[in-house]
Amino acid sequence: MSGPRFPDAQGREVPSPTRAWVEGFDGRLCQYCGADGPTLDHVYPWIQGGTHDRRNLVCACQVCNSIAGLRVFAEFAPKREYVLARRAQLGYLRLSRLAALAAAGRQIGAYT
Repeated sequence: MSGPRFPDAQGREVPSPTRAWVEGFDGRLCQYCGADGPTLDHVYPWIQGGTHDRRNLVCACQVCNSIAGLRVFAEFAPKREYVLARRAQLGYLRLSRLAALAAAGRQIGAYT
């Protein structure tokens, strides 16, 4: 394969000030399942023409971000409903809660 997959590869990165604002607003928690959400998800996918505007971005864990994939949702609420239903079908919801508890334990020093 020659050349980058996306010709405007630099445009894929969310600007640092926008990323910081979204992470601060969402508390770095996945807005779908509540687990630690170190990635950002475009409610309306970037590849489908969604922007890096902070109104189109939410924190998401890797699992929820993968479940959402490239599906197009105009608003957050229906996307959240879809992701949570799909997580329940796949059995990930319980695992993400356990991961969140483990992360909380690490933050207070319960685990070394």
